Amino acid sequence: MAIEFDIYPSPSAPDSEGQPTYHARVANSATIDTHKIAQNIHKRCTLTMSDIKAVLSELHDELVFHLCNGNHVHLEGIGYFQVNLHCKEEVRTMHGARSENIEFKNVSFRADIGLKKNLKSQKIRRSRNKPHS
Repeated sequence: MAIEFDIYPSPSAPDSEGQPTYHARVANSATIDTHKIAQNIHKRCTLTMSDIKAVLSELHDELVFHLCNGNHVHLEGIGYFQVNLHCKEEVRTMHGARSENIEFKNVSFRADIGLKKNLKSQKIRRSRNKPHS
């Protein structure tokens, strides 16, 4: 198995010689849902589908609880999660930000070293299915 890629024009400005630049993008970008992950885990162990879905549901609840309390969450072998905030209005002084002007922006994810190491050794090849480039 290999990660398949295709080449796309970069939306940024052309290079110093006026030539367009390109970047690689993963070609096979299917979305794998919780049910499929639970099925795959079920095939490899003695846990039932219901047990696996219950654990994943509780993991979600634990992530929400700890992120809502301002904590970073580290799932060993997977990565780190943390909440990012956004100021609705420009803040010009250290004391100029009020809580009503701060809102949730996103959840950041940083892959664990082990996960990156496993993916780094993965083969990569040009996609034959998406002749975009």
